[in-house]
Amino acid sequence: MDLNLKLIINYLLGLLLLMILIVSCKNDSSGTNIPDSIEGYEKTTSGLFIKDIQEGQGIEVQEGDMVAINETVTYRDGTVLFSTDQIGQPVKFTVGAGQAIDGIDEGIRGMKIGGIRSLVIPPGLSQRTEYPDNIHPDSILVNTMTLIILQRP
Repeated sequence: MDLNLKLIINYLLGLLLLMILIVSCKNDSSGTNIPDSIEGYEKTTSGLFIKDIQEGQGIEVQEGDMVAINETVTYRDGTVLFSTDQIGQPVKFTVGAGQAIDGIDEGIRGMKIGGIRSLVIPPGLSQRTEYPDNIHPDSILVNTMTLIILQRP
C-alpha cells in the first residue's frame, strides 16, 4: 500500500475517533455539559434551573430565614448522591448565611411551606469546601426539595 494512502487512512481513523469522543461527551447525562435550557424549568441569570412541582402555602422564603428541607440530590442520570431519607432528619440552614451551596441558597428563595421544587445546579453554584467521595466538584446536580419549616427571625 502506498505510504500516502496509509497516512490518509490513519488521519481519517483518528478524525473518526475524535468525532465519536465528542458525541459521547455531549450525551453525558451526569457530567458537566451545561444545557442552555431544560424543558419545564426556568433558568436564572446565575445559570440555576428552577421548576416548581407543588406550590406551598403562607409566606415566601427570604434572606435571613431559618429553613428546614427534605431533599434528594442526584446526578442528572438519577444516581442518588444524598437524601434526607438516608439520615432520617431534614437539613436546616439560614438562607443567605453561607450554610448551603449557592444553588440551594438561591433556589429556595420564594418557596412556601409544603412547596416542592426541583433545581438543576451547575458546578459554579455547587462549590463546597469539602466534597463527599461520591460527588465530583464539577458535576451538575439535581436537587428536589420540600420546604417543611420556615422561621422568620
